[in-house]
Amino acid sequence: MNNRKHVQYIFYGSLLLIFSVLMFTLYYFSLIQKDYGLRINLTGRQRMLSQQIFKEILLFNNNIISSDEIQRTMTVFSETQDALLYGGYAPANLEKHEFRKLPETSDSEIILKLTDVKNEWEPIKNKILVFLQTKDNKTLISIMSHNKSLITKIDNSVYALQLESERKTLINRIIILSFSTMISILLIINIINKVRDLKNAERRIEELETLLPICSSCKKIRTNNEKPMEPDSWTTIEHYLHKNKDMTFTHGICPDCMNKLYPGMLESIKKQV
Repeated sequence: MNNRKHVQYIFYGSLLLIFSVLMFTLYYFSLIQKDYGLRINLTGRQRMLSQQIFKEILLFNNNIISSDEIQRTMTVFSETQDALLYGGYAPANLEKHEFRKLPETSDSEIILKLTDVKNEWEPIKNKILVFLQTKDNKTLISIMSHNKSLITKIDNSVYALQLESERKTLINRIIILSFSTMISILLIINIINKVRDLKNAERRIEELETLLPICSSCKKIRTNNEKPMEPDSWTTIEHYLHKNKDMTFTHGICPDCMNKLYPGMLESIKKQV
């Protein structure tokens, strides 16, 4: 019995441990997916901001907007790119009223793609600052020539983030499936053991039902175990067998009883035979 309880403790302890690890894993990967979702959104916004910057440069060249609007958009772009690459707070809007905190990027491929964007952006930013002071056409043409390459590098960084996010999602699903399978196996084993115990108990009950309580004195059989002290709960062997086995009894006398009750009769019968 003690060994059985020990096994049960191990079973339920293992089940609790697996369930706890599964819950922690789900929580951990939910945080990771949240970070990757924010990174992908902000990286996608970088694409929009880059196009807005090139558009604002043309508007500035036509004296439609001021340089302050361009510099505001550039600042949001630069701060967001640094937060994506190094971690920190990224502006949630152009007005910079809200910020989103990002952890430092650890994946080497994503770091490479984000660094490509930063390396492409820095020369463009410096040329824009010069253009805002001079409105030089050659500088404007040089700035516009980088539009396509900047967009391409931003798209590459978005793609790298999406791939890593999908990889994390796949790992998460594999872990969930593995732990779910382990829990299912443990539950199935437990159910099998319970069924086996029930069958053993049923078999034991059947064995007990074949045992007939019989009076050690008068040899009557007890037919009602719920009321053992009631006279009606007891019956004769002949009546019991007739009722349960559909048998009819005839009476005779065995040699031992004949010698005991009728001395000499057995010898007389043997001589006649």
